[in-house]
Amino acid sequence: MRFALHHSKIALYSLTALVAVALMLSILLSNSNNASAQQPATATSTSVPSTLTFSAISAGHNHTCGLRSNGVAVCWGDNRYRQSTPPSGETFASISAGVHHTCGLSADGTAVCWGWNPSGQSTPPSGETFTSISAGTAHTCGLRSNGAA
Repeated sequence: MRFALHHSKIALYSLTALVAVALMLSILLSNSNNASAQQPATATSTSVPSTLTFSAISAGHNHTCGLRSNGVAVCWGDNRYRQSTPPSGETFASISAGVHHTCGLSADGTAVCWGWNPSGQSTPPSGETFTSISAGTAHTCGLRSNGAA
């Protein structure tokens, strides 16, 4: 049962990511046919941005976040725990959307997280820098700059 449950979760997350990509492609195609209907997205937007130019993207449970080429995070979808509301004025080198929280790494490796935090998943350890980060359900993992997990 545990094996089947694990694979059904992987299939659900894969399906979520696939739906997010299909939605973005659909919007891209519709925007190219109707340029006058485009509205600029803001950093706190919870609707799908009309201009899809991202250097990175991450699909969470019910929200998706992308990084513009200037490092500004743009998120859309479920925002019940403010997981789709990146902190203003921050720029990131990478981003990871979890179930109800999101984390980004700044250029200096500092982790910044926002959203749901009952288990401390949105509170990165102070004084640490990371080379990568991955937001999960009620946890976040990062690879420290010194190589330790």
